[in-house]
Amino acid sequence: MAFFDGVLYSKSLQIDTRLAVILPQDSREARVDAPSQKLTNAPQRTLILLHGLSDNAAAWWMRTSIIRYAEAHGIAVLMPQGEKSFYHDMVFGDDYFTYLTEELPQMASRLFGLSTAPEDLMIAGLSMGGYGALRCALTYPERYRACAAFSSACDIRQISEHAEVIEQTKGIHQTFEAIFGSPVCVSDESDLFALARRNAERLKHLQLYLACGRQDFLYEANVRLQEQMQQAPLARLLYEEWDGTHEWGFWDTAIQKALNWIE
Repeated sequence: MAFFDGVLYSKSLQIDTRLAVILPQDSREARVDAPSQKLTNAPQRTLILLHGLSDNAAAWWMRTSIIRYAEAHGIAVLMPQGEKSFYHDMVFGDDYFTYLTEELPQMASRLFGLSTAPEDLMIAGLSMGGYGALRCALTYPERYRACAAFSSACDIRQISEHAEVIEQTKGIHQTFEAIFGSPVCVSDESDLFALARRNAERLKHLQLYLACGRQDFLYEANVRLQEQMQQAPLARLLYEEWDGTHEWGFWDTAIQKALNWIE
């Protein structure tokens, strides 16, 4: 694999923003539990991989073996910087949703020659990034082959209403005001449960993988989301849970399981 960590200019954000990129390349055999993929002249699948609230674009490649996993599956991986935006077009901030859903795929194609066609594009993330990945896929399901979300902050309304009393989210009320306005008002366009109901008939081609640790403070909301998604006409759905908290050991396992499951 080839790996790059750098900056590029985003018109949507109007700033130079960090982006880490893993690109398929003929290289040594990857010793992980996944089928070895031989490169061809055909476009490779592309995974957009999103970080959590306290992380940045370096988090996934610093804290997991995503480079080895990408090599084993022969996929390209884009790891953008999302700051604390929850990947929204913010009321008092920058347009991260536009960047993520419109500009980043265009740049991936133009700068790196990657395929971002619906049959080749996947999106995944953890915590805040799991929410962001799900919001992209449930808003534009026809744009993605698959979505994977781990320990997702999936009930954004509940978090926004109780941010100051949930230990793991203390101090983000001002962030929510920047995202949603003051007073904080979460619309149906930001509510994953509402999006899943509204766009249910458009989900038939989407593969969805969900995972959460049983000791995670977001566990109950993830269970509720998977129960709702069980009723959606998805192409494929897998929800998995095992003992684990909100930490990188769980997410390192989850990304491997997701990549092995997605067809």
